[in-house]
Amino acid sequence: MTTTAPAAEPVTQLAQGIVCGPWALAFHFDWARQIIDQFELTPIPRAPHWMLGAASINGVIIPVIDLHSFLDPAQATTGTLHNPRLLVGGQYAENAQAALGIVFSGSPIQLSYWPAPLNATAELPSRLRDICRGSTQDERGHTFLDIDPQLLTDMMGAELAVL
Repeated sequence: MTTTAPAAEPVTQLAQGIVCGPWALAFHFDWARQIIDQFELTPIPRAPHWMLGAASINGVIIPVIDLHSFLDPAQATTGTLHNPRLLVGGQYAENAQAALGIVFSGSPIQLSYWPAPLNATAELPSRLRDICRGSTQDERGHTFLDIDPQLLTDMMGAELAVL
């Protein structure tokens, strides 16, 4: 007689949800540590169009990016955001060089969810599809794309390496 182990319960994930261009994106709390309401940007000479500059956050200088412009350069707007905020991620005490700021507008949404596979028919730019681990919905039924920040930083690093 064989017995079957009980199915594992899905693990609830906690994330910051932000709206970035036309997409609602979820960044896991392990990475997304802080929301900054006011920040000052310092331009970076010869930076790509998606790198807005650098900002000092908690005494650490971090790059600030326009993720919409990076993910879909053909559709990105060059206008300024109304009341921009900054999602700061990867700023760990032992590895502050991995910190990154993502500019967004609106209010962040705290999500508690179980990740679901990405819909195979979802029309997404290839860069976005490459960094997306799946999707989830908030309590109102809005879909958020679950983003892998390590894949994102690797992708940006590869692009910066050829400049």
